[in-house]
Amino acid sequence: MSLDPKREYREAAVRSANPTGLVLMLYEAAIEDLRRIATAISVNDIQARTNETHHLLQVLNQLQGSLDMEHGGEVAANLDRYYSLVRSRVLQAELQSSVEPISNLLNQFLSLHQAWVEVDRTAAHSAPVTVPGSLAAASDSQQDQPTSAAGSPAIDWSA
Repeated sequence: MSLDPKREYREAAVRSANPTGLVLMLYEAAIEDLRRIATAISVNDIQARTNETHHLLQVLNQLQGSLDMEHGGEVAANLDRYYSLVRSRVLQAELQSSVEPISNLLNQFLSLHQAWVEVDRTAAHSAPVTVPGSLAAASDSQQDQPTSAAGSPAIDWSA
């Protein structure tokens, strides 16, 4: 039994989410990470910037690792390239201690989040799809990682 209600709520949300709902959770985590990175850069908090960047990279790894390259076609390939580009831009922004690229990425992720909201609405009207594993690890903060993460699920992006 966990003593952290926030963690328990988050884990329950992950267990009950559909595949696009899981992607939405990861995008929301990435958006919060980008906001925190921008703030840390603004106040010159190197430790916070590094911690948030590390967490964002974990979220990107989870997003990228969940792509079904066999069935996802061009969409999966494009997202794979995009996540790699985001990773390199985030690392460059951290090295340069620059808020501008982070702000640009934040705006992109906000737009993509809205697109995923529409995908989720569409998915709600179709047959349910099960996703093996847990995405909880990517949505937890670095200090609050679950112990039951089962790896990266394959999400069929063609659905």
